[in-house]
Amino acid sequence: MYAVIRTGGKQYRVALGDTVKVETLPGKVGGAVTFGDVVAVATDEKKLLTGAKWKKRSRELITVLGEAEVFPAMLRWLALGPTPGQPPEARSPIEDSAYQKGVIWCLAQRNDREAALAIADFGLACLRKIRLLGAVSQKVGFACAQALGAMECSEAVAQLTRLRAKVKYSVARRLIEKSLRQAAERSGLTVQELEDISAGHYGLDAQGEAKIEIGDARATVRLGEDGRVGVAWHNTDGKLVKTAPLHIKKAFPKEVRSVAALAKELEQAYLGQRTRLESSLVLPSGMPLAHWRKFFVEHPLLGFLGRRLIWVFRNDQGWERSGIWVGQGVVDSSGNPVDLAAAQTVRLWHPLASDSEEVQRWREHVFAAKIRQPFRQAFREFYQVTDGERETKMYSNRFAKVLMRQHQFASLCRARGWDYRLMGTNFDGSNVPTKKLDPWNMRVELYVDLPPDRDPSLLESALGEQSGAGINLFIGSDQVRFYRDNREVAIDEVPAILYSEVMRDVDLFTSVSAVGEDETWADQGDRGTGIFSEEFDIQELFGLIGLRREMVSLLLPYTAIQGRCKIDKSWLEVRGQLGTYRIDFAWGGSALVTDSEFRNLRIPRNILDGVSLDFTAIPIDPDYRTETILRKACILADDWKIDSLDLIKQLMPK
Repeated sequence: MYAVIRTGGKQYRVALGDTVKVETLPGKVGGAVTFGDVVAVATDEKKLLTGAKWKKRSRELITVLGEAEVFPAMLRWLALGPTPGQPPEARSPIEDSAYQKGVIWCLAQRNDREAALAIADFGLACLRKIRLLGAVSQKVGFACAQALGAMECSEAVAQLTRLRAKVKYSVARRLIEKSLRQAAERSGLTVQELEDISAGHYGLDAQGEAKIEIGDARATVRLGEDGRVGVAWHNTDGKLVKTAPLHIKKAFPKEVRSVAALAKELEQAYLGQRTRLESSLVLPSGMPLAHWRKFFVEHPLLGFLGRRLIWVFRNDQGWERSGIWVGQGVVDSSGNPVDLAAAQTVRLWHPLASDSEEVQRWREHVFAAKIRQPFRQAFREFYQVTDGERETKMYSNRFAKVLMRQHQFASLCRARGWDYRLMGTNFDGSNVPTKKLDPWNMRVELYVDLPPDRDPSLLESALGEQSGAGINLFIGSDQVRFYRDNREVAIDEVPAILYSEVMRDVDLFTSVSAVGEDETWADQGDRGTGIFSEEFDIQELFGLIGLRREMVSLLLPYTAIQGRCKIDKSWLEVRGQLGTYRIDFAWGGSALVTDSEFRNLRIPRNILDGVSLDFTAIPIDPDYRTETILRKACILADDWKIDSLDLIKQLMPK
């Protein structure tokens, strides 16, 4: 096989896998050319080495060999993964990339569900991260995303949605987004419409179940409200059994395996659609009412999510109502029916879209009706611009001066769609975590610094410690800044919902990966001194204390410590055997309270992780800080059982 490069009005043929010699092409071109690679020419153009002639020739070869032989063989090859027979930490040899990409692009020409699923599975295996080494095969993984984007079938779009939810590499994410945009342009639809249309049904009924008859037995694949998928088998007599009956396994092995494959595929599809829906909270536009009803009420999978979410219905004349699907219609936060006759467009509801009274009614409605939402919506944390941020004007110090574990921070950035590369003192010391906000034509930056860069004396301290690869273990948080068209945007000019969702991300980063306060921090701007002052009233500014207080009050009855806890205005009071403690609702800080002192406590993370909490009986998924508050409460309520020497020393009388 060969590739064709066109530049300067001329055409050049290059054998796949060969090295491009500089003298054979105008301009400077070098490196190994493999099928699907991008080659830079003197004109700075980039051409994919996949052309009409290559596709035509590959189809001719496949026809000669026989599609019935070629495609099944390719599917078997991809099923082996990029490193068959190798240990988990093995990377795919670069020499194999050309052949693997050639197989992927050949298989993509089938344009069917089986091929799309196989390519997506192979892409996920290629983009699996190996500790300290990187992806198993980054180039091949990228080729899988591109091939899916070139396929003209709905399953390819569904698999791109799945990849976007699971892949953390920023370059791969951009390729996936680009592939989705190209597929949407070919269809004359928006990306959101295309993804809705391409979502699979998976044989589900309105209750989220798919029943499959195999011989004289029946398998039921059940999608739970938490996104987990279970499989139940019934034998000939209709009796429930743990696994497929033995005679069914022997007579129908392929069909039995397909049930397990369906369960796995459905769980991943649910994750991808849930992630997509949650990210659409910040989209500025809505969808037509008919589209919403077809896909988010009646669709077997999307409707399973959409019927448990709160939506805003509106028209061009200013009429607007929020509602949730119940039974055969929509009701508002008070349970009254909403007449949709006047509605034209629909979008997801956000707590900032309503006043505090309606938000409270929605929380009470969701909890009383035991509606487990696909993601936190009614009980969602939200953030509003503070006076301190209006003072600094162009940036926010809301979550500045926090010391964080850099590797954990980087992992969270990737999970939330932020671009960030690990930094070391001797290289790449000015990397800025960035997230593109394309629907708003904006981007946001969260400045972080290495501790030795703030205070050179820390270079030889624990805060200057590095991994074997030269990566600093700790970083410190600083300003958050917004940009539109490469120009800074004042904090109070950022759309409210967009600002809130960005700050929700930053709160997550600085709480989960935090190790303490950065004492070397100082405001880097010319204006103000940040928002952390003695006059800072967190309850008035955030509204988060009220939310966490309410969530704790709802969750406490499902723990064994309710009788030893008292909820106050801004903290949880815990009565242990050895003393009384307070855990504040703002940041989750804990303290021992005595007649003579107020002593802050540092509870080790490994102890907190050892606390078992089970809230499956109620429709609330607590945020990280709320869950941490409850874990601390469980430990301090049973303080006489504490066996951590570090914590025991903190509790001993001074």
